[in-house]
Amino acid sequence: MAALEIYLLEIIKMQFTILGPPVGKGRPRATIRNGKINVYTPGKTRSYEETVALLYLAAGGAKLIGPVRIRIDATFEMPMSWSMKKRKATDGAWCEKKPDHDNISKIISDSLNGVAYHDDSSIAFATATKRWGQDSSVVVTISELSLDDIVRLIGN
Repeated sequence: MAALEIYLLEIIKMQFTILGPPVGKGRPRATIRNGKINVYTPGKTRSYEETVALLYLAAGGAKLIGPVRIRIDATFEMPMSWSMKKRKATDGAWCEKKPDHDNISKIISDSLNGVAYHDDSSIAFATATKRWGQDSSVVVTISELSLDDIVRLIGN
């Protein structure tokens, strides 16, 4: 009897790098003026979102259609105060430093709304990692996914 396996086929794959320390999504701010509430996005968040969108487009990114897969790999620069021995031992190790992975993922996925996809609700599969490294950066890999008739029969 043959076993049935379904595979996710990546149609279009795009990768780009954001140099500098990873930034988390800032919480919306609110002010009251003349009895009216004004809600706004913090300047640092808005600026980073614009940078991410521009880098995606500069790397040749196009608008993806359908379900999307996104991978976000954040690298945090090791402090200069660490000894060379500790830096060598920690290079590539998992990082527990702030910002949280979900805030990094949120700012990246929101940045690409209307640029890489119609809305971040199109993201069907997401992964995020945080590691220590020599330099700070965020590498974003994004691709379309399709389940249409991607079936492989495995022989007896």
